[in-house]
Amino acid sequence: WVVEDTVDQLVTLPDSLSEAVSLGNNWYYLDWFGYFAYESESNNSWVYSLDLGWLYVGSSSDTEQFWFWSDYLQTWLWANKASPAWFYHWQYRSWVFVQSKSGGGAWLNVLSSGNWEEVTL
Repeated sequence: WVVEDTVDQLVTLPDSLSEAVSLGNNWYYLDWFGYFAYESESNNSWVYSLDLGWLYVGSSSDTEQFWFWSDYLQTWLWANKASPAWFYHWQYRSWVFVQSKSGGGAWLNVLSSGNWEEVTL
């Protein structure tokens, strides 16, 4: 177990996710972003979110906010540390609230319409 923690400490996460806590086995948690997996060997900006699936993290040295591309939703989303569980959805031009589902996926509440959408992974 100690060896695993040592290995995870050597991982370089994308800058915007660098404050995440390592859970071991390439999994991380960031209180305003949620649970995600990242493989440092790939040396790219793709992460796997338990809520939203594959996400491309836009280049940024900012740890307070960042843009990311959602492969599942086919749109850019903006995350802000000050607004946990809320993302700005570029395609809808609206804020969405993300509520995690047990076992993966999420419910999205689109603020502008009040509609709920299911993310099934």
